[in-house]
Order: sequence, then structure tokens, then C-alpha cells
Amino acid sequence: MQIIESFNQEKRPGSLSEDGFIVTDDFAAVIDGSTSKGRLRLEGKTGGRMAMEIVRRAIRSLPSDCRKHEAAARLRDAISRTYERYGLLAEATAHAENRLTCSCVLFSRQRKEAWLFGDCQCRFGGVTHTNPKLVDKLLTTVRKDAVTYLLTVGYTEEQLLKNDLGRAFILDALRDQCNFQNAPADNPFRYTVIDGFPMDSDTVPTLSVGSASELVLASDGYPLVFDTLAETETYLADVLRLDPLCIRENAGTKCLVEGNNSFDDRTYLRLAL
Repeated sequence: MQIIESFNQEKRPGSLSEDGFIVTDDFAAVIDGSTSKGRLRLEGKTGGRMAMEIVRRAIRSLPSDCRKHEAAARLRDAISRTYERYGLLAEATAHAENRLTCSCVLFSRQRKEAWLFGDCQCRFGGVTHTNPKLVDKLLTTVRKDAVTYLLTVGYTEEQLLKNDLGRAFILDALRDQCNFQNAPADNPFRYTVIDGFPMDSDTVPTLSVGSASELVLASDGYPLVFDTLAETETYLADVLRLDPLCIRENAGTKCLVEGNNSFDDRTYLRLAL
């Protein structure tokens, strides 16, 4: 595998990105640390940043012939050991919003498979594969309706870009949704992430990359992913210009806050296979 192009940028200038990527002889991954909903900080870092760093290190030690289920267990255990080391297991069990949580798209060179742990993205053969969460879709609709209402009663776009009252409106629900992480299969709002707790790796989509000559891995900081970084960045710039409040072309659970680079951290990794 060779890197053709890569890019990582934090959403807020001067902050640590909660996204990251790694390429080894046998694996490539983009890792998206979940935006922190609680107040937990370790070593001055957010839970999402810590989760990303832990998983990135753990990928370096995966056996070259590792299968999806073994990779899931190893990445989960890496975060679980961190809870034990810092005495945080009880806190993480009782308060899901304080878990060290990330999503990850992980490609195995030997198996020619990409595994979607959470809502990262993967593109090959002209097709982009995503793994969205139902709960995000629902909360996006609520936030969009709240922002639309605020605009009708006198708030300006400039005011809402300085203070995202729509996100504030759904913040409690965003915290509560953490309880759906790796929940039982009969929960319609469940979703799979890497957070140090047991996950059902059967729910992790497996994509056969086959004979594709190129592969793109990306975080969900990109609304759409294209075959090149330039196309992907151009589309992002266009939707941020058209819809900075993120209620139309790029509806989401947060907006382009004034002074930020984008609505979220973002990572793009394009590989020659």
C-alpha cells in the first residue's frame, strides 16, 4: 500500500483534532474520535482524542492475518485497559457520555476487506460506502427544525453561527444517545463503536475491496467523498458556503461555528493498493 494523498484538519484552529489515520504494512485506517459529550479529560485531552490515539497505537500491533472479530476484540481491549489504568471503569460504566469512544474504518491488505466500526466512510470502484446512525438522523431533524424556528422568530444566521442554539437544544439527547453505544441488537437506536465495552462485531459491515487499485478512507467530517482530495475538499467548501448552519445541503447535529475550519474534524486518506 502506498499513500497517494492524505489530509487531516481540526475543526477549531489551535485545537487537537480528534481524527487520525495510520498506514502499516498490513493495515490502513482512518479513526474518528467521537466529539466529547461529557467532561472527562485525560492528560489534557478529550475522550475522543484519547480513544483515537489508543486505537491508532493498537492497530500497529494487529497480527497481519487478523480477522475482523479479532481486530474488534483487540481494539476494544486497548481502550478497556486504559479505563483500568486510570481507575475509570466504574465512571465509564455508569456514565456512557464519558467513555473513550471512536469510530474507525480499518482496511486489511491481506484480506482485502474494509471494516466499518461506526460511521466512517470508504470509497472504491466509484462507490462510497457509509454506515450512518439512525439516532443521528433523528437528532439532525430536531436540530434543523429548532434552527429554522429560531430564524423565523428573529435570530440571525450570524447570531446562530456564534452560538449554535440548535445544538444546545439537542445536547441532552446527544449525551443520552451514548447509552445506545453497543446496545443489544433489539434496540432500534443501537450503533457500534469502539469504546472499551463489548461489541457485536457481526454488526460491523465488511466490504470486499477485491481487485480495486485505489481505496479512499475518510471520516464523516466530509459530507461526500470523491476519488480525489481536491474534489472532496471543493464539495465541502461549497456546502459550507451554501449552508453554514448545516440545516439544508449539509444538515447535521452541529454547524460551522464562527472562526472554525469546518463543522467537524476531517480526515482523508487515498491509497494505491
